[in-house]
Amino acid sequence: MSEHVKIKTDVQIDTINAKTGKVIDTKHYTNMIVDTGRKMHRNWAANIAPASDSDYNVDTRITHIAVGDSNTAVAKTQTALGNQLLIKEIYPTPDTGCGITLVNNETVQFEILIDDTELNGNTIREMGLFSHTFTNFMISRLLTGNLSKSSDVQFLIKYRVIYS
Repeated sequence: MSEHVKIKTDVQIDTINAKTGKVIDTKHYTNMIVDTGRKMHRNWAANIAPASDSDYNVDTRITHIAVGDSNTAVAKTQTALGNQLLIKEIYPTPDTGCGITLVNNETVQFEILIDDTELNGNTIREMGLFSHTFTNFMISRLLTGNLSKSSDVQFLIKYRVIYS
């Protein structure tokens, strides 16, 4: 008998009215796990960090979510966002809107909040999940379309990694 583990990621972005705190829009996205993300999962499973992988470090923790404004097509060989505007640590601190949740046996969810003081006047077009402890490398990337940021809205980003 043979069993295979599949890893996929999906993202939900809630647009929140900054004055009322009510969700005014929700968008769902699928995205691509890039080559460095596949290597991270492989090395995590083997509990190794091969010296031959120059783009890999010992720490296999998913630590950050970044957003940018590039609309460059997603490719599996990418190692960074096209034009990063903000990177936030996914440290479980509910008071800052960041957190990690074990949703069920298959899913872990990473959350960040881009609040009403951040990125105002920018348009978010891309997003990535990162390990950023010793060296910065991207795990997955997606294009979001055009999410206009102003002080009137906040974005709650829920990045899910699903093992099936």
